[in-house]
Amino acid sequence: MSKIEKLSKKIKVRKIEGFKETRTILYRLDVKSKKKEILSTLYSIKEAKQFKNINIKFQTDRKFLIKILKENGKVFNYLDKHSRDDKKLVLAALYFSPLIAKGFGPHMIWKKISKRLRNDREIVYQAVKHNRLINLYASDEMLNDRKFILKCAKGSGEILEFLNEKYRDDKEIVLNCIKGNGFMIEHASERLRLDKQIGLAAIKKHGHGFEYINEELKNNRQLVLKLLKKGAWIFEYLSEKMRDDEELALYGCANNGWYIKFASQRIKKNKDIAIIAIKSNTSAYDFLDDALKKDKDILKLKNKLVASYTASQNIPKTGIPVATNF
Repeated sequence: MSKIEKLSKKIKVRKIEGFKETRTILYRLDVKSKKKEILSTLYSIKEAKQFKNINIKFQTDRKFLIKILKENGKVFNYLDKHSRDDKKLVLAALYFSPLIAKGFGPHMIWKKISKRLRNDREIVYQAVKHNRLINLYASDEMLNDRKFILKCAKGSGEILEFLNEKYRDDKEIVLNCIKGNGFMIEHASERLRLDKQIGLAAIKKHGHGFEYINEELKNNRQLVLKLLKKGAWIFEYLSEKMRDDEELALYGCANNGWYIKFASQRIKKNKDIAIIAIKSNTSAYDFLDDALKKDKDILKLKNKLVASYTASQNIPKTGIPVATNF
């Protein structure tokens, strides 16, 4: 049994599938609505305007408001003028968690925040941490303050795209940005994109930004293999020689079978690698060698996985959350 055959028997395959929409129960809110109904409905960004319909005792309950705003910052648009100058309520609206962001961005409420608080550095920092548009939230004074920019870089690496050339060539700022998001190496100065330390920092966690690092690092097979073993999606950016390397291709396709699209023709004829690719992503079948597409084992596996995935899905075609109480 060859090395590739042995590896294919024990390699961990990452399945690439669609994902189900998060469902929430929506209610027609009014003054009689209960807290549970309000929270369930206002969890949806699109339903923020229904805040105006709830009982005034809930609209003025500061503790309850903070809870609502943390889940749906857009509700801030419907608060009274006094509340929009309340720092704790603003910070609650700008609260960021990948689990509850749901498409909300600080730009949706920024003009509703009092002018005093829009010039508060803690508020601006939270807005930038939530949404990278630092040039939209920060004043000219803040944008020219390197210490503040460095703090923001540590909070959200994605700001690098919106910084001026001086900061894009500042190694400390760039390094902090790419530690948070390796893809940001694309926006570093040419000098720093070629810097070995910057390149290694960018790709360290997930291989992000691999396509922008210097050629010496790209051609380091040991480094490439290490990244692929960690699950990095970098196979399409490898050299022609590496995309004809069976071991690299096997790990690349185990991470996402779709990457067999970029493999050499010789690799696309390899049945062991094809099986791994299809187990990861059934769309890999489209890129196999024509002879393999007719292989009985390949066809059986592909059809089985497609049928299994289709049967497991029960998402409404519209993708709209279910509204049961309207």
